[in-house]
Amino acid sequence: MEKKRDYLISGLVVLTLTGCNVNKNPNNPLGFFKPFPENQTLVQPGEVPQRISYKLEDLCDIEVDEKNIKIHVYIKPSDLLWNYHKYKDEMFGYVSDFFKEQKIKCEVVYSDKQFIGFHKSNEFGIEVIDSKKEKEDRYWQLSTGMEAPEDNPLDLRYSSLAVTRAQIALIDGGYKSETGMSQKEIKKVLLKKYENEKAKEFFLKNNASHFCHEILHCMGLFHMNTFNPNLIKKSEIPNMMLHDSRFIRIRFTKENSLGYYLTTSQQKLIHSYIAGKNAYKAFVESQKDIWIYLNNLAKANNIKRI
Repeated sequence: MEKKRDYLISGLVVLTLTGCNVNKNPNNPLGFFKPFPENQTLVQPGEVPQRISYKLEDLCDIEVDEKNIKIHVYIKPSDLLWNYHKYKDEMFGYVSDFFKEQKIKCEVVYSDKQFIGFHKSNEFGIEVIDSKKEKEDRYWQLSTGMEAPEDNPLDLRYSSLAVTRAQIALIDGGYKSETGMSQKEIKKVLLKKYENEKAKEFFLKNNASHFCHEILHCMGLFHMNTFNPNLIKKSEIPNMMLHDSRFIRIRFTKENSLGYYLTTSQQKLIHSYIAGKNAYKAFVESQKDIWIYLNNLAKANNIKRI
């Protein structure tokens, strides 16, 4: 029972790196959301005109050298988010460190207003809000451009997700465990996964990893176990796009300050995206819908999605 509870807590409270587009039906990836950008036509998987190649070697069309991105950050004024406000510079310093390891200079800009969306290949947003309801309403707004209805049908169970069409990550900082455990018990369980790390550093770096994971979704990166066979092989150091982090042990190192890494192929994909090259063009051609994009990748590379 104790082990089961440990797994549950580590899955729920360790800000699990599992957030992404919520519509998992491959036969209806757009659901009720309108296409993005607005001047494109609604299509189904396989109907996107193949103007560019989706072969991975063609999407990795640029060297991994110095690039620049800008991340706009909104943290809702809320007592529940006091730690995000108090430690924001440290958290986003860790975010910048991770991208620096990928040869990407990250400029962080704080805002007191929420965002409409970003369309430049090197500009992204993060919104930290304090409730599941607001997260669902914001997802609706950013995906459709309309206010969410009172009876919003969305039921988003992850504590965070990426609205890829708007290039914005939504973080529910008020996310709470449903286990009934005290904060002291939760802290004890979480620290079992780490070796000789201070609790503060653990929590801040874990949040930073969460931010990076969702921003990478906005750059078109997918979970490492999306395809069968896996395109990204497991290693001793977990991949930043690992879908399930419940059973891994994180070790912070000089080379991997957040305890996660990206492969050379992943680095090339995001560098191509940031530079507006083939990876970005392919994502835009897929209407910045991650599920259409993955279907096109699978078809072009003769692999199957899991």
